Amino acid sequence: MNRAPYERRLDGMIFGMNPREGFFKGTEFYHPDLRFRMTFPSEWQTVNGKSAVGAQSPRQDAAIELTLAQGANADQAARSFLSQQGVQAGTLTRGTINGLSTAEAPFVATTQSGTLQGRAVFIEYGNSVFQLLAYGSEASWSANQSIVQRALSSFEPLNDPAIVNVQPQRVTLITLDRRTTVAELAQQRPSPVSKATLALINQVDESTPLEPGRIVKWVVGRPLPTAP
Repeated sequence: MNRAPYERRLDGMIFGMNPREGFFKGTEFYHPDLRFRMTFPSEWQTVNGKSAVGAQSPRQDAAIELTLAQGANADQAARSFLSQQGVQAGTLTRGTINGLSTAEAPFVATTQSGTLQGRAVFIEYGNSVFQLLAYGSEASWSANQSIVQRALSSFEPLNDPAIVNVQPQRVTLITLDRRTTVAELAQQRPSPVSKATLALINQVDESTPLEPGRIVKWVVGRPLPTAP
């Protein structure tokens, strides 16, 4: 019912991943909107969520988390985190990472599953403070410490125009003026996605005849960044 008005509302909708919200290429994480990049350890399992980016070690005995912090500056954000119940903080130091002001400290945290050792780094960048946490079990922390420190130190501004300006793919609507198929239309209107995908979102086969006047959903834009 009311198919045409509903389909009209899809015009311009983002299709698939929105790279503006951040994306991985291998171990490199890029965030075009927030204009930063960071390198995570190789062979770690990475994840990009709505509010956090993270990675877990192959043995699942260490993790790294990147989020936006609460606080007007790095020092305030660090003190807020380190004053939490169950967290024992080491010496808080101020410094810089790739030219950005930081406050950081080692910490020990008591959890239901045991005691964790870690390091908290707070970085001032733009109008935000970023919270980088690395932590793991006491037994494995010494083995993982140098690996996570390299990751924490890799946070830096993103200046590559090709990545800063990347845009998502979008759905556009085509009203057919003649009888055709998705396969034929794809030859005339190149799309960054496959013919199979285009057929799928239109609920037809690639060779299904489509009549004049039909609204066809099409994907436009440049190919999205993909992991090597």
